[in-house]
Amino acid sequence: MGPLAEITKLVLKYRTEHSGTFDQMLESSAKLRDACRNVQRSWSGSFAGWHGSMYFGDFEVPTVYQKFSGEWGGINGIPEGWNEKQPEEVKEKLDEIVGGEFSCDAFEDEIKIFRKEVKELRD
Repeated sequence: MGPLAEITKLVLKYRTEHSGTFDQMLESSAKLRDACRNVQRSWSGSFAGWHGSMYFGDFEVPTVYQKFSGEWGGINGIPEGWNEKQPEEVKEKLDEIVGGEFSCDAFEDEIKIFRKEVKELRD
């Protein structure tokens, strides 16, 4: 058997063994992406210092009158309802929105394992 045939055999074997995992990861990725979009709508939208950790209410979408303004916040004060959220709080909200048994931490671990296995296959 030539090298190309051996490589093809290894790739097909890997694909067969991991197709379920890959499909599940794609589904979880799509749900996580949608959850991130949802949470993003409650974010200040600013990357400037502490502004980057400001979210409205319990990750609610602010009205046009409640929008965050990093420029005017120092003069007029921060509009009511804006709170600093720690990364763990954001992650917990994402887990909640995705639902089921989803966990950002567990998903990250799964991705690391999957990438390691794909790298081994490549090598």
